[in-house]
Amino acid sequence: MSYDARHRFCFTTGATWLNLAATVADGYGPDPVERLWDASRLAEWLEHEVGVTYPVDDDDLAHARGVRDALRNLALSAATGVAPSEAAVEAVNEVLAGCRPIQVSIVDGRVRLDPPSSVRHAMGRLAREAVTMLSGDEAAKLTACAEPVCRSVFLDPGGRRRWCPSGRCGVKARVRAFREREKVR
Repeated sequence: MSYDARHRFCFTTGATWLNLAATVADGYGPDPVERLWDASRLAEWLEHEVGVTYPVDDDDLAHARGVRDALRNLALSAATGVAPSEAAVEAVNEVLAGCRPIQVSIVDGRVRLDPPSSVRHAMGRLAREAVTMLSGDEAAKLTACAEPVCRSVFLDPGGRRRWCPSGRCGVKARVRAFREREKVR
């Protein structure tokens, strides 16, 4: 497999669940790139985002991709004002129904959130994080990338960004605009 910028994980969307949603590059174009191409890639993503190393199998990978796809639908819906698909809402509700309660421990005299115990538990936490954001004031701060093939959703507190934080989309748009201007000359 050739490795280009589209294969790199994006950890700059503003929320962990949005980083999961960004594990597909150019997802709305003719050549989408799956960043979670196997179980080891999911394990790598989880270690970075959750801070825990899990044994990950193909069932976990399929589950994580399903959760990701449902969350992408809900995120784009919130960012664009278009109603989400019923299938995405049902998928997220199913994940939430099986979600283990969050627990805390005392570590070094301080309360700490216990890490998720499995990939499914981690996906449940991400779904909970997503619906908390989507049903609150922060939902109004979600923006979809203006690049039509990307449409990655990110948190934009200032409300001024047009392109996702990857840097690729803004560069592509500026190059396209430059070429259009050059054609006119």
